[in-house]
Amino acid sequence: MKRFLFGVFLCFCSIGVQAQFYSFNDLLITEIMARPSDRTQLPDSEYAEIHNPGTTAISLLNFTFSDATRTVPLPDVTIEAGEYLLLVPATRLDLWEDYTDFKIIPLSPWPTLNVGGDDLSFKGSNGELVFTISYSDTWY
Repeated sequence: MKRFLFGVFLCFCSIGVQAQFYSFNDLLITEIMARPSDRTQLPDSEYAEIHNPGTTAISLLNFTFSDATRTVPLPDVTIEAGEYLLLVPATRLDLWEDYTDFKIIPLSPWPTLNVGGDDLSFKGSNGELVFTISYSDTWY
C-alpha cells in the first residue's frame, strides 16, 4: 500500500506546472525616461519601455524589475510577442490616460530612475537575469 501511495504521489508531482526559464534578452528595456521634461509631448513622468522581441508571449507573473536600490514584483500581465509596454509609477498613472497605444503597467513602489544614471534589471520567475542595463546622464 505504501508503494502504491508513493507512486500516486509521484504521478501528481510530475503533473505539476513546469517552471519556465527565460534567457538573457527575452525582454528588453528599449526606452528609459529618467528626466521628464515639459519640453516633450510626453507626460511629466518617469517610465521604462519594455519590449518582447520573441515569438511567444511572456507572463510577467513573479518577474521583478529593479534599480540599484529597490526591487519591485511585476503584476500578472502578459506581454505578447513583438509587443511593447510601459512601466510607470502608480502615483503618475493618471498622466498616461490618453496613451492608449501601449499597455501601461503601474508599479508601486516605483524604483526611482536616478537622473545621473542607474542600473536597471529584470529577473524571471525563477530568479534568472533576463535583462540588465546601466544608463548615465550622458545619454540625454
